[in-house]
Amino acid sequence: MKLVSLLTLGGAFLLLELSVFGQGSLTPPAAPTPTMKTLDQVKAGTPIGSAPYTISSSGNYFLTGDLSVGSGNTAITINSSGVTLDLNGFTITSTSSPAAGTAILINGAFTDVTILNGHIVSSVTYSGGTYSGNGFQNGISSPSSPLNVRVSGVTVSGVSNQGIYLANTTSSVVDSCIVHVAGASGIYAATVNNSTADVCGAFAIYGGATTSNCYGSSNGSGGIWTPNANNCYGYTTANSANGLTATNAINCYGVSNANSSTGSGLFCFSGSNCYGFNFSNSASSYGINAFSVSNCYGFATGIGINAYNAENCSGASNDSYGLYAAYSATGCYGSSSGSIGLFARIATNCYGTTTASSDGLNAFSATNCFGNCSNTGTGIGLFATNANNCYGITSGTSYGLFASTSAIACVGQSNSGTGLFANIVYACYGIGSPNLSGHQYFCGSGANPYP
Repeated sequence: MKLVSLLTLGGAFLLLELSVFGQGSLTPPAAPTPTMKTLDQVKAGTPIGSAPYTISSSGNYFLTGDLSVGSGNTAITINSSGVTLDLNGFTITSTSSPAAGTAILINGAFTDVTILNGHIVSSVTYSGGTYSGNGFQNGISSPSSPLNVRVSGVTVSGVSNQGIYLANTTSSVVDSCIVHVAGASGIYAATVNNSTADVCGAFAIYGGATTSNCYGSSNGSGGIWTPNANNCYGYTTANSANGLTATNAINCYGVSNANSSTGSGLFCFSGSNCYGFNFSNSASSYGINAFSVSNCYGFATGIGINAYNAENCSGASNDSYGLYAAYSATGCYGSSSGSIGLFARIATNCYGTTTASSDGLNAFSATNCFGNCSNTGTGIGLFATNANNCYGITSGTSYGLFASTSAIACVGQSNSGTGLFANIVYACYGIGSPNLSGHQYFCGSGANPYP
């Protein structure tokens, strides 16, 4: 249909021809058809929607929902190499009473297995030294030593035996996992990173090669055991165990909190920038027990730090040596309220102090050292075979500084005894008690005439 319109523009007439089109249907369209797809339609691989389930061939498998089993069943059994199992954020549980079975079992020496992203939950608890309850015996278990296994982003709670146990300790990795309450090992693998295991009956974390950025707490074999520990914290309440055991420990923290422990907070061959504490009441305990330590601090009722070589370290003790270095101590500090503050064969730039009737610092050779005994008994401030540029002081009746062979450029001071004693003396000064026949300083050979 056409319409004609007459318009004026600047006094001129315009004739317009307009076209008008007819309207469409006013009836609404039908409702849209659903386009959503189920998880197994959009995710590549084989869906798992029920348990028990056995994986018999390689491929990618994933959960489509939570799974539960009972009567001691294993939820998922892996009987093949080349398997990736994605828990997809879902949870696997068991109602078995008592606890039995395994949530995920790698049932042979298979290779290239990955398990990730989900939760394993059962109801075992720890009370009065006993693990008991319902659910699973094991979280993830591989008793047949599989190779190239990785577990990532999985949490396990309340199992009566193993949390995550990858028996082969040469090519297995556990990363970003958490285990809470496991009657045996919490996490057991070659490499363990960024993970936590607590309330465990054996080693909380056993890393056969390397353990990094982890926390392990145990009431059994120990908090963390590994050849190489980096940024780790190990804790134990077992009497004969160590908080953290390592060949090499860097930036680590080990604690033993048993009542009568003979273990160590930190036990290692080499420790750097580490802390070790033993809160036992036993004199046989160690804060840090190592071959070589640097920039470390140890405390114990027994020996604070026990090492062959110690550098820039500090040790404290309530009952025994604050710091005991069988060979050398350099730039170290040791304090004790029950025995020798610092003991070393060779001590350089060191400070030892005690509040007991003992030696503040005891060494075969002491250079640029300071020893202090603040006890009023018979303790010696600094005792050495040879002393060079040293200072010893005591508040008691004994020697401020006692050098059985030689003292060079040393000072000794005693509140009510002999200030300095040595067989060979050069450029030394002693301050003693006037009660010893006016002798403030003594040097000579033979027995000390002022016992």
